[in-house]
Amino acid sequence: MNGYIVIAQTTNKNVHVMTSQREESNTPRAFKTIDSAAANAQKIGFKKISVDFT
Repeated sequence: MNGYIVIAQTTNKNVHVMTSQREESNTPRAFKTIDSAAANAQKIGFKKISVDFT
């Protein structure tokens, strides 16, 4: 997979990967740029976003 994915972590340390609505539900949504990933996360309601390149 090429691109960036959005992974949300709750205060209880549960992790959720943003998936595509058009593909299988287990397929992570890949974004071409960090800007588009951040904009999409903001659109669905996230207030704080951090980037991890590991």
